[in-house]
Amino acid sequence: MKKTTTICRLSALAAAAFIAASLNASAGSVTMKLGTVLAGGFTPATDLSSAPYVVATFTDVAGGVSLNLSCPGLGFSGSGNYQHVGTGAAPDGWLFNVTDAQVGHLTFAVTGTTIGATSSPLYPMPAGASIATFAVSQGLNAYDAATTAEKFDIDIHFAEADTMTEFGNGKSITYLITSNLAGGVSAADFAKFDASGTYYSAAQIDDTTKGTWVATTGTTQTVPDAASTATLLGLALLGLGGCRRMFCQV
Repeated sequence: MKKTTTICRLSALAAAAFIAASLNASAGSVTMKLGTVLAGGFTPATDLSSAPYVVATFTDVAGGVSLNLSCPGLGFSGSGNYQHVGTGAAPDGWLFNVTDAQVGHLTFAVTGTTIGATSSPLYPMPAGASIATFAVSQGLNAYDAATTAEKFDIDIHFAEADTMTEFGNGKSITYLITSNLAGGVSAADFAKFDASGTYYSAAQIDDTTKGTWVATTGTTQTVPDAASTATLLGLALLGLGGCRRMFCQV
């Protein structure tokens, strides 16, 4: 009796793990590649940059959404020409939208940063300085981009100081975004247009020919496949039922 009960429990745990893995595999994501230059901006050929200039990816994870920000297309030609996000004037960072109900209910916690080899000698940072300390502000349609028509809900404020604390070439940062609303938050909540109905995200770039805004009018999205998830769930439950019949009868 004890042996069959143990096997039964193990089979139940295996089925539960399979179900969890299946649901995780079908998690949603939203990727934003900012390659549109707004309002008389820089010339990529002269500023050592190329589209997409900056990239954001939102991914559903346990407990919330993982947001990764990176700067693959920003140019770097020594400390005198280090392109980065932020100019020191508000709003001066990376702007996003979110479902209206979520505004003011989100928490951004830094979970990791990556410094690319091309960023040397930008590190080590001075004592007490870190890209993990950059503030995040929230307000419904509170942040303008190139013009007052482009209003966003979230501003991730990046420093304008020196090359060791600026967020640009060779750097990335990852946040865990959580919500205190019932039901939490998902990656799909961030796939929203600004108030003008044109852009999903915008970022201000400094140390270019002209400090300028870049943005994206589109996203790449993956959504949970309801049919596949239901099928996998059904198979897992059938398997669990079979295990019960084989090992749990007394």
